[in-house]
Amino acid sequence: GSGKTTLIESFLADLPPDIVLAQISQTQLTPVEFLQTLLVEFGFKPFRKRKVELLAMLKDFMIEQYAAGKKILLVIDEAQNLSRQVLEEVRMLSGLETKKEKPLRIIIAGQPELSSKLDSPELQQLTQRVRLRFHLGALSKRETHEYITHRLNVAGAEGRTIFEPAACDVVFRYTGGVPRLINVLCDTAMLCAFAEERTTIDEALQIFGGYGYSVDYDVERYYRDAPLMCIGEGTNEMQRIIIARQLFDKAGK
Repeated sequence: GSGKTTLIESFLADLPPDIVLAQISQTQLTPVEFLQTLLVEFGFKPFRKRKVELLAMLKDFMIEQYAAGKKILLVIDEAQNLSRQVLEEVRMLSGLETKKEKPLRIIIAGQPELSSKLDSPELQQLTQRVRLRFHLGALSKRETHEYITHRLNVAGAEGRTIFEPAACDVVFRYTGGVPRLINVLCDTAMLCAFAEERTTIDEALQIFGGYGYSVDYDVERYYRDAPLMCIGEGTNEMQRIIIARQLFDKAGK
């Protein structure tokens, strides 16, 4: 939920015309299925082919594109789901080269589990081939304020204050600075503000609509009602997250 896919899409939108792109986001694949999916991205119909034939097709295609002055880019999203066997295929593909240079560039992106997988001894050879490695973390409190303001201005706020600074602090507290959760909580808050005919959102705004609970509601009632609310109709992920955080707060007191 930190925006890796959004970042990838923004990057791909600006690719120069000499780049041949293959993008894979369905990663629950066997090694053969992975190679087939890659070839499909390049316009082939590689079904009922043996693995050795798939590799030969890929190599011939890359050499052909390189001779035409093209560069090939493979982007794999949700790569944390790739098995070690498929990641080994990725390593082997990264080793394909012509007499002068490697025709294939690879970007892999995934959830934090991907980093743990890459650090395993079994994938040491793949890790050694990685030139740049970056972790996209959650936003800080200041960045959360700036993010909310930016998203509102893009949507047409034109500098008008909709979320009070204290409300942004509450958003940061309950989302941990994760953009996806920020989006959900802010969207819910604005919907509730609209229902209450309010033009600004402060830290006291109730966000549970029909339940009538607010983010600063009595923790004792959260503790008593949480099991029922978590399975109740209309309870969404953000509500469960906020309930859980309240319970963690209570446990720490």
